[in-house]
Amino acid sequence: MEVSGIITKINRDLGYGFVKVSKQGEVFFSEDTSYNNTSFQELSENQRVHLEVVETERGLFAKSLAHKSKRSSASQPSL
Repeated sequence: MEVSGIITKINRDLGYGFVKVSKQGEVFFSEDTSYNNTSFQELSENQRVHLEVVETERGLFAKSLAHKSKRSSASQPSL
């Protein structure tokens, strides 16, 4: 399921973090997550992101994560 949320915690030393998603609660992500238009190192706390959430035996995991851009492709100038 694809949802949006806000990064609440990042532990760069151990390579993981959590995203607060309104109806699902906290979703775990790590360096193993697939990143679109961003990287683990570029993420920061309180940043808005899109993620694809899967349920595992250990809880909710972000299968993929993308930075939530403030600009849409429609607002970008054409060449």
